[in-house]
Amino acid sequence: MRADRTAAEFRAEGLVEALAGEEVKGRRVLIPRAAVARDLLPKELEARGARVEVVETYRTVAPKIDPARIAEVLEEADIITFTSSSTAQNCPPDLRALPAASIGPVTTEAATRAGFRVVVEAREYTTGGLLAALESYFAR
Repeated sequence: MRADRTAAEFRAEGLVEALAGEEVKGRRVLIPRAAVARDLLPKELEARGARVEVVETYRTVAPKIDPARIAEVLEEADIITFTSSSTAQNCPPDLRALPAASIGPVTTEAATRAGFRVVVEAREYTTGGLLAALESYFAR
């Protein structure tokens, strides 16, 4: 598949902006996404007259993690990284002792709500952006 539009900012706000000049009134729009996701994009498109169908295509499930493994991680890790809100929400609370790095502001907000102390946030909301932010943080 080839994308007709690509957002400059990798979150719902960026896609809303990328579609700003597009006439969507009366158009049918399919949004396949996670079971738990923000409603910004579908609401914005509906407000502009689109007929939006949101389809749950995946769910995130919190894993059961052996407490001994958590203790190992706490001894070995310098920082914990979050690439989505669900990774922060599903992370074992014991790992809150680690400083956190986030892929972007939506994830930072979720991590903070989950009790993590975010010390790094990517400027570009991609894994490459997160890696660059981590490199800069640890270079200090």
